[in-house]
Amino acid sequence: MSTALSELVVLDLCRSYPPAISSAILADFGARVIRVDPMGRAGDHSKMTNDAWRAHMTWDRNKESISVNLRSQKGIEVIHRLIERADILIENSRPGTMESLGIDYEHAKTINPGIIYCAASGFGQNGPYRERPGHDLTYIALSGVLSLITDKDGCPVKPMNFIADIAAAGLYPVIGILIALHARGDSGMGQYIDFSYFDGTVSMLSREVARLFASQCPGGKSVYPRPNPLSGIFETSDGRYVTFSIVEEKYWKKMWKLLGRDQYLEKKYTDDQQCIEEMTECFRHIVRGKTLNEWEEFILTHDVPGAPVASLSDMTKDPQVRHRAMLVEMDHPRCGTVTHTGIPLKLSQTPGLIRGIAPSPGENTKEILGSFGYSETEIERLVIEGDIGVVS
Repeated sequence: MSTALSELVVLDLCRSYPPAISSAILADFGARVIRVDPMGRAGDHSKMTNDAWRAHMTWDRNKESISVNLRSQKGIEVIHRLIERADILIENSRPGTMESLGIDYEHAKTINPGIIYCAASGFGQNGPYRERPGHDLTYIALSGVLSLITDKDGCPVKPMNFIADIAAAGLYPVIGILIALHARGDSGMGQYIDFSYFDGTVSMLSREVARLFASQCPGGKSVYPRPNPLSGIFETSDGRYVTFSIVEEKYWKKMWKLLGRDQYLEKKYTDDQQCIEEMTECFRHIVRGKTLNEWEEFILTHDVPGAPVASLSDMTKDPQVRHRAMLVEMDHPRCGTVTHTGIPLKLSQTPGLIRGIAPSPGENTKEILGSFGYSETEIERLVIEGDIGVVS
């Protein structure tokens, strides 16, 4: 079966996982992705010594691994040789790091003018925050996202790192790379992609920013319209949780009618705070009167927007997840059956394919260098001198 990106060679120099998700997406669709594991440096890859953890690791599947000493001149020369034939390079070191090593874009483009070089960093390659360290929580706090994720008392609630790390840093680089590939098809020239986790997070606030400026409320308290008593997370009688998202007017009227509360049918757009509080408490009381299973049956029977709050274990048994092949089981020589999340993009002519599990650091060093023109003698010399690493 053909794959869309099978002609591409990608160098993955990511020291941590968010942009490594980007290269994994390219690998799923056939690109040859070579993960560069630095020798003697801390990082997510070097810590992945647990076979079971590595075997299940989705973001490094379909990749090859070469272990290179980035502190030696000959190690850097190995990277330069890889750059000669690469189409894409992805890195997420702090600004200035690649330049100090001699593998930044300015060096890379002199070796290979057609290379697409994606640098992912917390705050970008310029600006007052350029050197500032951060993690997902940092970016969602500064962007204003965290102020919009609150409990019932309005206090910010820390979410999992799905927003800046995964939604922004995992997906936006792929978009930039594919745009640059399209442009290279016309010009033959590569280009530099400066991606910031922070920028990506801010960009996802387009609707909220529009509401903020339209409301002309600098404090941001009026970003969202009036509270919706029928939209949220609600506790059931058995101590579990169900969500309802009754947003459209047709569902608003349908829901109150099903619940026998016709007095609220025309109250969707009320500004009466006392009425809003009354409806909110009424609905919460009603939800607490049934078990989660009863509410799930209600949702499916009456076709209203809602869902149980599933655990991860619940999700793995979900018939939609299974039908769409969003969990894929594979055989592993040491760990037996391992499970990966599936490929969410279902292309009719060039579908993605999971070809292999995450490699150990340096597992493919000799094979990679051989395919890039190194002789066995040259490879052995590099190993002996500590410029590259191999799995013994």
